[in-house]
Amino acid sequence: MPWDFAPYPDAHFPDTPRQTFAHWDAPFIAWLEASGFVVDYCTDLDVHRNVGDLLNSYRLLVSVGHDEYWSTEERAHVQSFIVVGGNVAFFSGNTCWWRVYVEDSDTAISCDKSVHPGDDISFDKWYRTRPENALTGVSFRNAGGWWAGPRPSLGYTVQHANHWVFQGTGLGDGDEFGANTVLVGYECDGALFYDGSAGVLDPTGGDGTSPDFVILGVAALEGNWADPDDVGDPILRAQHPVTNWHATMGLYTAGGSVFTAATTDWASVLASGQSPEVEQVTKNVVERLSSRSIRIRGPFPDLCHRPIAVEGSKVRFTADVGGLGSIIDLRFAWTVAGAAATPDDAPFVDVTLPSPPSAVTITVEVDDDATRCKAFGTRTIHPIDGDLAKRLAFFCALQDLIVTAAAPKKAVRGARDGKWIFFDPLWDPIKAARLLAYDRQELEVLSRKLRNLEGLIETLSKIERS
Repeated sequence: MPWDFAPYPDAHFPDTPRQTFAHWDAPFIAWLEASGFVVDYCTDLDVHRNVGDLLNSYRLLVSVGHDEYWSTEERAHVQSFIVVGGNVAFFSGNTCWWRVYVEDSDTAISCDKSVHPGDDISFDKWYRTRPENALTGVSFRNAGGWWAGPRPSLGYTVQHANHWVFQGTGLGDGDEFGANTVLVGYECDGALFYDGSAGVLDPTGGDGTSPDFVILGVAALEGNWADPDDVGDPILRAQHPVTNWHATMGLYTAGGSVFTAATTDWASVLASGQSPEVEQVTKNVVERLSSRSIRIRGPFPDLCHRPIAVEGSKVRFTADVGGLGSIIDLRFAWTVAGAAATPDDAPFVDVTLPSPPSAVTITVEVDDDATRCKAFGTRTIHPIDGDLAKRLAFFCALQDLIVTAAAPKKAVRGARDGKWIFFDPLWDPIKAARLLAYDRQELEVLSRKLRNLEGLIETLSKIERS
């Protein structure tokens, strides 16, 4: 019998006990089918087995309610699905918290919740070896639970309201949705974050969250939330004092796209009809992520050989449509939120990035007229300011100069451990000078890079004097 029957029944949705199929899964399924979505259903064991590469027969995997226990095989199959372009939507909380083992011919599971000698974390907590944030973007250890009795009504405060997830909701930045309900809880997940540019919350990544994770909404947990002895991570908390405990809704793309609602009771609020915003966000996520996923490449040109965007610059993003068929049969519909652009029916879009810098979300829907196949790509970037770009260019140029200077084969390697001569504390400059052989072309390259570096030094001097 699930422990939630007693002593902690659900004070807000009492018709069915928590931890049962009827409590979260059935209401969500009823909503999906009433909304006209064509869906198939699977169990955790099906995903654990993944017979016949089951997952790759689909575009979107949906997790609902309280998806706490994951086997190593289940997680590996889902992460592989994402890497090759599969999408996942976690309308769930406390997700992937414990690692379990499927045993006895797939009829039982086990989990070691003890703390072993010499350790201070329960043995089979996923974050002990591989943080669940790398899968979901969030973790129970950065938020918490409210198990006993009624909890306060609490919703998400929105940021990036122009993101496609909020399309049709009427929400603006700073608005709260689900506040008239108990949307957040009874268990929820969060990500460590800091105040980025223009007061926008960005993930620190210090807990395993992808740097591409876009925080779309947060809810501060106050009062009787959580139990620090069970949920909190004092080491992480000490390392990252910039964040409080917040439920954190968001999305990242890494091959496929992964959305997390980060709360167990999303399905209950959705089915209750109490929040049209929750319903619209759910529709947006399921509709968009049910399409084949494609990557959006860029920005081009890049900075320091990395896809870094600079405020005020004009850059290009391209849709990676390899495998979709003949490009003459494809139709492209671009949407750019947060920046100026002139979208066209083309495999690329040119974007003028905002100044001062703020997040920009680029999406593309691709239709194949020949096969009627639809594909969808999404990318959110955070441009950097001009001064930071100049500093970055300086350090990249400095690195480039050092690598170039050490390149001649006769002088690259020393006798000890294959180190570059210039970085070996025991190098002999006389011996190096005898061996050193730069030809005229190499000297011209060095000269050109030195002049470039001199210009960057002058630029940085002006920045520091201002």
